[in-house]
Amino acid sequence: MLNIKSVGRRPPAGSAFILILTFILMLWTSSSSALYLPGIVPTDYEQGAEIEVLVSKLTSNRNKVPYGFYSLPICTPADAQRLHDGSIKPKHFNLGQVLLGEREFPSPFKFNMNVDQECEVVCSSSVEAIQATRLRRRIFERYYMKMSLDGMPLVSEELLVHSGPNGPLKQVRGMPVGVTIARFNGTTGKPHWSEMSTFLNTHFSFKVLINKPALSVSDSLSLTESMYRVVGFRGEAKSHDYSDADSNMTLSPEKIKEKCLAFTSNSLNRKYLEVKKGVPFKVTYTYSVRFEHSEITWATRWDTVLRVSPHQRELQLMALGNSLLLGLLLTGA
Repeated sequence: MLNIKSVGRRPPAGSAFILILTFILMLWTSSSSALYLPGIVPTDYEQGAEIEVLVSKLTSNRNKVPYGFYSLPICTPADAQRLHDGSIKPKHFNLGQVLLGEREFPSPFKFNMNVDQECEVVCSSSVEAIQATRLRRRIFERYYMKMSLDGMPLVSEELLVHSGPNGPLKQVRGMPVGVTIARFNGTTGKPHWSEMSTFLNTHFSFKVLINKPALSVSDSLSLTESMYRVVGFRGEAKSHDYSDADSNMTLSPEKIKEKCLAFTSNSLNRKYLEVKKGVPFKVTYTYSVRFEHSEITWATRWDTVLRVSPHQRELQLMALGNSLLLGLLLTGA
């Protein structure tokens, strides 16, 4: 490796710019067919082993300003390490996360390999009036929650715009914070911001695709047959209102789980949690996780992620551009 100090002079700023630009272009062009980074090896999990779910940020193609995941009214994990200011300490990040400007944090979701869970309660919290107004705005601006599992970003599906209820689906990174339903003005016939209903997504249905690795003779001596690899991370978010209309008290976890099971089994009976401007409310988050065996191999597990929608590619390009600009400022080019 070239030691800059041994050369005796500072390299030209233009050369640093060329190196950074070349590296970013190589990453972007190579992602069209496959993703391979030397030194990265698959992680094998035993049956029941804990898999850490990480969260990063909220992003939108309508508003380019990202927000932290924990700006949502969701509780932080009790065992998470804290910094001096009380904020959650981020997990270690790799070169790709540095280029994309991402940091990942521990999540309150607990996964165990090949162990399904149904309607697990995360926590309940109260949302103040000013927080409700801010949250409603982020739902309207279509912010998405970014998560990852074993290095795999969370991918969800949604209908293409103006395609109808039976139209084709597109894949996007993350899950929406909430949904917006337009209420049309009887006079103008057009929807308006003040006449739209926003609903907060409070139940997350995760699906983890797993694959059994093909073990060689030497590996079979040290590894058990019940070893799995994560080859996909899917998710779907829904709005569930677990509040008790007859009481202002928070329901017990058992009652919440009972309601969640009833909502998921029969969507017609589901209550939606509406977020109104300046109106405080209580929210409870729940999640389910299901493991599914897949024929996808570990070497090709990124193919689905690389086929995200054009809006998501635009966000990735903007993050790369920000990193390139920062590199230029640091090198003095």
